[in-house]
Amino acid sequence: MKKLLKIVGILLVVGIVGIYYALKTGYIDTKDIEIIEDIKIEPLFKPKPEVISSFSNTDKTNLLSGICTVHGVIKNNGGTGFIDIEVKLHQKNKTYYREYKQRTIKKNGTLEINVDFKEYNRYKGKYREEIIVKPSIKQPSPAEIRKWEEKQ
Repeated sequence: MKKLLKIVGILLVVGIVGIYYALKTGYIDTKDIEIIEDIKIEPLFKPKPEVISSFSNTDKTNLLSGICTVHGVIKNNGGTGFIDIEVKLHQKNKTYYREYKQRTIKKNGTLEINVDFKEYNRYKGKYREEIIVKPSIKQPSPAEIRKWEEKQ
């Protein structure tokens, strides 16, 4: 009987740890489980960034040098945490990159970015910008999240 209780206890602990890990890593969407929404366990809610608007301008360009500035507004539809931002400029079969790892974004917050591309050339024709955002692999600890929320 004691062996059976030990086995059941071990399975219960492993199950709880497994579910917590699956929620934290995003293998299970928290919206599928109603009780999680009621408990409001903040560390389980990863950021869900979305690019609201983006545009670019070449106002800083003069005759000899070219600069294209990409502007973007990112909204977070998820919890407080880190996001990764990748900004691309495509022009004449070439792509130029800028990456920003682990930028902090608060729950329901917005983030504005302005990125300069000195590789832009006004004589190479049309160009287009692209902004890609996603939750960062590394997420902050619950203590860090509480500090950010208190500053708000």
